[in-house]
Amino acid sequence: MKAKKKWNMLDVIIIVVIILAVAVFLGRDKLFNSGEAVEAISGKVTIYYEAEAFKLMEEAATGFKVGDKITAQNKYQDGVIEKIEIRNALKTKVAADGSLVSYEDPLEKVAVIGIRAEANKYGPYIEVGGQAIKVGSSYYIKTDHSEVFGRIKWVEVIE
Repeated sequence: MKAKKKWNMLDVIIIVVIILAVAVFLGRDKLFNSGEAVEAISGKVTIYYEAEAFKLMEEAATGFKVGDKITAQNKYQDGVIEKIEIRNALKTKVAADGSLVSYEDPLEKVAVIGIRAEANKYGPYIEVGGQAIKVGSSYYIKTDHSEVFGRIKWVEVIE
């Protein structure tokens, strides 16, 4: 005589709950339409931004060339230098009569470098090569030929 296994109602409920939990987990993107929300929040955008570096020697300021690719994390990024503006630093000193006098220092340079790049966008945040792109934030401008530290001066989202 064989012993029959009796199914308890609790056993059936537990099996049904487990099957439903697995189905909801596997089909959660279709069930909640979260795939579209993620694409809207994150993705690639084309931006143009300008970074300004101060207190540079002439060799560091003139090391950048239009067309140079931006590098970060030891690899090329999707960014190209489109504009370079180098000028003498403007300084102020006190004259003999006590008034303030502004003058250009020919030994110290200021560089404004315009870059067009494909950036990662995560909600309100934009980053290129692991660096946040927002006006006023510090930024390392780095290519194969030169590297300087500056600040983001201007950002425009093109796409």
